[in-house]
Amino acid sequence: MCRGCDASIHIDSKNRTNSEKENDANETVRGYDPMDERKETIEVICPLTVSCADIITLARTDVLALSGGPKYNVPTKLIDQKLTLDKSTSLFVSNFASNGEKFVNNFATAMIKMGKIGLLIGNEGEVRKNCRVFNKLN
Repeated sequence: MCRGCDASIHIDSKNRTNSEKENDANETVRGYDPMDERKETIEVICPLTVSCADIITLARTDVLALSGGPKYNVPTKLIDQKLTLDKSTSLFVSNFASNGEKFVNNFATAMIKMGKIGLLIGNEGEVRKNCRVFNKLN
């Protein structure tokens, strides 16, 4: 259902492959350069420590704080039209939308499965070093 992660929106298109950044759904997203600048500043102090997803999370938190910290309730039980209309996800969405018990059971199973994912530390796994490109494979 999910395609990409929060940080993957920073990856620039390359050659003939369009990135998530170039998707029509993201055409109003702004602020790539300030995010890159903050990542570079943090990298000077803490090299290879903070991921691009971390920077996005921090920026989002800062924006809320700087704007007076608006508090609002997010409505529930809304349908994401993109997911509903996309042929590759519409069946998936309608199956869960029509069967709440199935959704809850599958969600619980997924959360248990995610809870079993081990924590990577130090140099384990991959931390994106440059938010705009994939790390080079060795």
